[in-house]
Amino acid sequence: MVNDSETLLVVDDEPAILTLMWRLLRADGYTANWASGASQAMEGVQAIPTPIDLLVTDVVMPGMSGFELATRIQTQYPETKVLFLTGYVRTWDEVLSGLALSQYPFLLKPFTAEALQRAVRSVLSVPDQPESVDHRRARRRSTATRVRYRLDGSSTWQTGLARDLSRCGMLLEVAEPIGPEQRLDLAVTPPPAAGQPRSSGKRTYPGYVVRAAETAPFSSFPVGVFAAFDV
Repeated sequence: MVNDSETLLVVDDEPAILTLMWRLLRADGYTANWASGASQAMEGVQAIPTPIDLLVTDVVMPGMSGFELATRIQTQYPETKVLFLTGYVRTWDEVLSGLALSQYPFLLKPFTAEALQRAVRSVLSVPDQPESVDHRRARRRSTATRVRYRLDGSSTWQTGLARDLSRCGMLLEVAEPIGPEQRLDLAVTPPPAAGQPRSSGKRTYPGYVVRAAETAPFSSFPVGVFAAFDV
């Protein structure tokens, strides 16, 4: 749906990706502004005449990271929502930093135009939450959802843990390593949204492991970054 009432700031240090995202979001009717890095974004914020509704930013950039940029912009505009872009999720601590700033923190690269459009709409549609960053960080740190997963081609369900169950991806902790591009089914009861009752049923998410990571500090198990096909 075309909407010219929402102001976006798109930040990425890769010119081709930045240009494509800017053109796509402008075509969708958003007032899209762009910056090729965090420093340029901070300078540009002062020239944008209206508050920023959504910051779409890469995480790994020279100098200031996307996390630090989001923190600074939200200090100036507390109602600004954030969508992080990254292909380099490494540890739970890194994910936690994003979760403290955004309901849907990561869109994993590479992504399609449709995935970007859906993620932007999803983040903008989330109601404002009167929850402090510190409180959200503590709540997320204590949250781990027990899940059952089944590798593609197998009839056996195994048990693991998932953190950051969202539309943009999650960290999946399992007893044995799962390689990148491994397809699997994940059966889980989605955690309730703020103020909503807990669901009584499980949902199966078909998807794949975007990348595998070494054992992270928060876990003795291998970790994979999982993304559902319906993202």
